[in-house]
Amino acid sequence: MKIRRRLLSLLPVSATAFFIALSLSSCVTTAPVINQSSNGVALDKDMVFIRISVEGLKYLNSFSLLARPVKGGEPIKIQGWSMSSTGYWSTYYDEVEKGELVATSLPAGEYEIYSFVATASAWGGPRTVSPEKSFSFPFRVESGESIYLGNLSFRFKGDSGVLPSSMGTVKVDDQRKIGFDRMTGDTRLRDFKEIETRFPSLQLDRLKVRLLK
Repeated sequence: MKIRRRLLSLLPVSATAFFIALSLSSCVTTAPVINQSSNGVALDKDMVFIRISVEGLKYLNSFSLLARPVKGGEPIKIQGWSMSSTGYWSTYYDEVEKGELVATSLPAGEYEIYSFVATASAWGGPRTVSPEKSFSFPFRVESGESIYLGNLSFRFKGDSGVLPSSMGTVKVDDQRKIGFDRMTGDTRLRDFKEIETRFPSLQLDRLKVRLLK
């Protein structure tokens, strides 16, 4: 230590400051890595958790929800499923249920989920489709809180010439339309366990439940 002090006394002021900073830096611990959501969002306040499910589309490549602020603003894309997802699916070539619990960060405000974007290869090549008419699943985010919206499921019925008026439709081409049902559900028994595993810093008793209707 005496040798180090003697050396510092002989150095110019700028060099001394650099030497001290270098010595202190070796004692600083690395900051912990922030937990990430399935769509790459750092876990913080104002988080929105939702399970998105899709059934009945062969060769489904990706599926995303579209949300927007009720009072106007840019659309928000929420990735629900893709071929790189860590969610659930059976065989790629079957019309089975696919989906994932996802999280996204939104500022406080009133929102609605109004559409989706699906890409599938079931019609002679990859096609991207969206509903012909928008729908509305409203929800709100309050400042400093995280919320759980439950499960939003889309069940596609395949090509059909006559569809019930209650069903939504996507247009594949000039000759084909596909109908789909929209269903909401409470899957928190499954989802909370997954949230607890993936986001251990989040206190589940402080997670607000506001199921979509």
